[in-house]
Amino acid sequence: MRTIRELTSAVQRPADELELPTGPRTRAYRCFEALPAIVSFSAIGLVFVLPFIDATSGAIYVFIVVGLTLIRAMRGAVDVSRGFVRYRRSSRVDWGARLLDVERALDGLPARPYPWSGFQAKEHAATIARVRESPGAVLRPSSLLHAVVVAAYNEPYDVVADGIRSLLHTTTSPSKIVVFFAYEERGGPQMAETARRLAAEYGDGFAAFVLVEHPAGIPGEIAGKGANITYAGQRLAQWVEANGIFPESVLVTSLDCDNTPHEAYFDYVAYEYVLAPDRAHLSFQPISLYLTNIWERPRRLGSSRARTASGISRPRSAPSRCATSPPTLSP
Repeated sequence: MRTIRELTSAVQRPADELELPTGPRTRAYRCFEALPAIVSFSAIGLVFVLPFIDATSGAIYVFIVVGLTLIRAMRGAVDVSRGFVRYRRSSRVDWGARLLDVERALDGLPARPYPWSGFQAKEHAATIARVRESPGAVLRPSSLLHAVVVAAYNEPYDVVADGIRSLLHTTTSPSKIVVFFAYEERGGPQMAETARRLAAEYGDGFAAFVLVEHPAGIPGEIAGKGANITYAGQRLAQWVEANGIFPESVLVTSLDCDNTPHEAYFDYVAYEYVLAPDRAHLSFQPISLYLTNIWERPRRLGSSRARTASGISRPRSAPSRCATSPPTLSP
């Protein structure tokens, strides 16, 4: 999800300042836009055409294609295995305790005993030492508020309720979580009734539960989840300002309505966020595991619901596209 400054100002920018043009494309732009597809389809087509032109060249080309495909498959298998091991190791970490270590370091209190083994244990010890040396560069973990924008269209109540309920059962206190339930007007009266029912049943469990109906037919807007989240982000920025909350102390996470975050997700992303030197211009992208209802779906359809894991949530520079970022009010 984008920062709220970008969410608010994106619709206010002139068309010539947008990264993607909204009007007619130039001929040169269209050529570069089509270039990846041309290269991809040409590479596939050569597999069938080249053998008729020259059998030896065709055989060599097919051998190269098969070899590269095999290498990529092997590399992918290795990366998946490494990622899974990293996920399992990180999921065993008490990230709330590590946040407490940061808090104690900011208060000048002695460090608690912690194991020297485990996921990034030595890096954590070095981090605590740096926090003691320069506490001004670190945001206090206890000041953080998690704003979760949940996007929905016309999903049934049972599917949406599971995702909302999962937010109440994480290692982060629900009193530190604000839910902005962004639903589409295009979803009809049933979706509106689902939103009201969710607010009535689960709203009191969070610091706030705000319903945001995305109007249909906004001029110049392309209807979809991105537009829905953008509209909710603007409402979130207004809510932050109206409640006098420091924008940098708010982390924004966008979820599909059928996502269920890992129990430690919010603590882990908070740990990464408070320590990041340029936290306003980073995104944190966790892995998604499509296994929430894997045994409930027909085999031909597979699994359709994702579980957001905390195991490989690493920051990456992405000033214009942030999955988790602080809301910045537009000037």
